[in-house]
Amino acid sequence: MIPQFRMINALRSKAARRRWCQAAGLGFSVLSVLLFLASSFLTASQPQQVTALLPPSEREIQHDFSGDLYFNAEPDAQPIAPLLVEAIHDARERVTLAMFSFQWPEVAQALQAAHDRGVMVTVILDKSNHRRHQWVFESHPELKVIELGSEAGDSVIFMHHKFLLIDEGTPTARIFYGALNFTVLQENMDPGFMLETSDSAFIAPFAEEAERLRSGLHGRAKFRAGFRPGAATLRYPNGWLEVWFSPGFRENSAKTRYLELLNGATRSIDVAIWVLTDGDIASTLAARAAAGVSVRVIADDAFFWGPDSALPFLDKAARNNPEQPLEVVNDTIKTIQQLRTVQPGIPLHTSYLHQHFAVIDQEILITGTNNWSDNGFLMNDESIIVTNIPFLVESFAEWWDRQYQALRGAKLIVQWENDRARLDPTQIIDAVSFQIYTESVAFGDQPALCFEASSAELSQTLKVPEFCRTPRNHAFLLDANGNILAGNYN
Repeated sequence: MIPQFRMINALRSKAARRRWCQAAGLGFSVLSVLLFLASSFLTASQPQQVTALLPPSEREIQHDFSGDLYFNAEPDAQPIAPLLVEAIHDARERVTLAMFSFQWPEVAQALQAAHDRGVMVTVILDKSNHRRHQWVFESHPELKVIELGSEAGDSVIFMHHKFLLIDEGTPTARIFYGALNFTVLQENMDPGFMLETSDSAFIAPFAEEAERLRSGLHGRAKFRAGFRPGAATLRYPNGWLEVWFSPGFRENSAKTRYLELLNGATRSIDVAIWVLTDGDIASTLAARAAAGVSVRVIADDAFFWGPDSALPFLDKAARNNPEQPLEVVNDTIKTIQQLRTVQPGIPLHTSYLHQHFAVIDQEILITGTNNWSDNGFLMNDESIIVTNIPFLVESFAEWWDRQYQALRGAKLIVQWENDRARLDPTQIIDAVSFQIYTESVAFGDQPALCFEASSAELSQTLKVPEFCRTPRNHAFLLDANGNILAGNYN
């Protein structure tokens, strides 16, 4: 019995091994197929392995570049919504709106009216703002709405464009392009810009980008369709203009162009920025200041001290090297002025400095939709222009100067001796208040009053608490209307 038992077990063992081998072979085959498919998918979704910067293709244009430039959220700013409604009303063939954030009912109604008269209307929005957009467009179900980007909570990739194309490819084509989201709140509260032009050469690369988005290609998937971040260099009789898009891939991105231009500055760099987290750009700005180039930065206070912000690095460099021409100013005073006007029980929305531009040597302008961040350069769908066309450069330079004067005032002169402060007598003549505010340290925080001296005390020696004398606090001399006479940022 024992030999027979052994033989049966042996047969069973052989059968089991055979079945195991068959199963293992099948599993290996399935795994191989899955790995192949995954590899194919990943390869297809990755950009072409072009890591060096590909310069934009060049075109010679026989006419001057022209257009109308609008800056919103200023006292005499022209309302922008009526311009958009009128342009959409004039559309005859196609309207494409690519917008990160949209909440303008009157513009949505104009889009619906265009659709109703037979115009092909496509609305491309960012997916993370779905709830806001749903509120607007649920009453316009006939409109074709495409949502791109990532869901809120996923790895953040935004469809961050802000342009409106009218009748692309026709003699009456127009574009509205800028840093302004199409929301009522942003038009009235958050300083930005919008450029309107009917220049066909300028419109052409945006029309190509719109077609990619309409077909569902966004983010790095655009590289599968021959996408190049450097879209066009247009040479007009009155100057040149480059059009760039994001995302880029390694050095083949708008960031490389930014660094090239910033490193080439010989006299001045004036920056207005909402979010700056890119360490390379911050280091370059500091290095240019160390080399003697005047570098002045206006930034929004909401993100200034955020955990990823590179602005504290610049702020520290300015404080530690007072002999260098580096100045960093944020819009805390504007937030403070708005806090004074808030009525009890009314929700507070302080304005955001929603600009992303630099004026280099008063000759070159870089501006666009992108924050100066990895996402802005390498992940999101963004649009950027670089130009030396005089009316564009001068308009942004003048806007920068207006903001600087409103936010900075004169350089506050304070003599410190331990916890005692004395103000300069020549600066307190028209002042009614000296105030120190603690800076917001996280998005949504509001600056809080830390110390205040009235007009009767300004000529005296002031005892200032230690926690009001940190680098993150800002001191202001204010007039009777709350306007800044002098400020101390560095």
